[in-house]
Amino acid sequence: TACSAATGNILYVDPAAGSDNGHTGASTCPFKTITKALEFLGANAAAGTTVQLVDFDPATNGETFPILVPKNVVIETSAMVATPVKVTVAAGKAGFILDAPSSGLSNLVIDGAANTATSGIAAYGGSAVASTQVTNVTVQNFLASGIVVGTVNKQATAGAVTLGPGVVVTGNGTTMKPAPGVAVTSGTATITGAAGAGHTSVHGNTQHGILVTGSGFVTISGSAPATAPGVATVDADNNAIAGLWISQMPGGVTSSQTNMVTGLEVTGTVGGNGVHVEGGSFLTMTNSYIVGNHASGVVVSSSGNGPAANSVITGINFGKIGAPGGNTFQGPIDNLTNPVAGICLAIPAAVTAGAAQTLSAEGNIWSSTVDCKTSAGSVTHTAACANGIDIGGIGGANNRNTADVAMCTLQ
Repeated sequence: TACSAATGNILYVDPAAGSDNGHTGASTCPFKTITKALEFLGANAAAGTTVQLVDFDPATNGETFPILVPKNVVIETSAMVATPVKVTVAAGKAGFILDAPSSGLSNLVIDGAANTATSGIAAYGGSAVASTQVTNVTVQNFLASGIVVGTVNKQATAGAVTLGPGVVVTGNGTTMKPAPGVAVTSGTATITGAAGAGHTSVHGNTQHGILVTGSGFVTISGSAPATAPGVATVDADNNAIAGLWISQMPGGVTSSQTNMVTGLEVTGTVGGNGVHVEGGSFLTMTNSYIVGNHASGVVVSSSGNGPAANSVITGINFGKIGAPGGNTFQGPIDNLTNPVAGICLAIPAAVTAGAAQTLSAEGNIWSSTVDCKTSAGSVTHTAACANGIDIGGIGGANNRNTADVAMCTLQ
């Protein structure tokens, strides 16, 4: 019987029962591979086209990786299937490349075949944060970063993608080759979450949860405020070194590339700190919950070493006049503390008043549990980062660096 034509801008892929020979992608004549479905579509797919998977797609199925998702196409699990379809990427290969607007991935599990495939998703130049979207997708067990945002082949523009709601990135990297869950080296990623099934989680990776370097920047939009573990709609929990590490290129970024972080939960970091941000970077953090990590909640350090080191913290903002932070940086909520410090200001001591810097940290919650956004209270500090202090690295005989913690005061 001849295959009927596909309708409704939908092509079906069934790795178990489909065929790439003579089939049309109709529900009764599905293709065997995503590769063939995209070849069939060509370069000018109609707006709103979907490629729908109805069965598990193993690495041995014959896919040609990486799979480039063209403009106007979303690859997703079919509504005929009760659970997200798993696509297993071949060893040594990347899974999917997003380099076009109006493209995306939805309701899938992208698996790295026991950390032998390289990365699950790469967003490169040509993608657009408003229309290149990854929703309800799990990216797991890759050798390198689960998701990469940046450039390739000297592109003039960098990747731009929205991750979420419902994105899970976990198990990426190995003990011998640690890797982050999400790496943004240039361009930008917007990371969003929602309640219930829309929760976005970048957890259990062997290096950082989210790593931002070079000229890259992220916008993280979670629940506000993140008041306790499990409440936030975006988390970067239980990663090896940091939930969020920001190391932008000093002098190579401007305030237009500020990392805007709202409603992020970071707890349970295994061997490091919840958040690490380096001098010269731009970060505004509000309504986030950074408690219960191995060392400090937040470390603010110099970028680089020696004469090239950058220790400027003017672009780092945890709360200012008229825009309080609303972050929780120290317990004892749920008996969770950061045993070294809530915030550790690990930049060189300022011996003279002219060299002194002030960390903006107004309107947050510390170990006294007073909400400095609405009430006066005390914030503990010492010159050292130790013993669960609220803020370490300020004060002392030879250090004039300080922090603005209004409405509270340093004690």
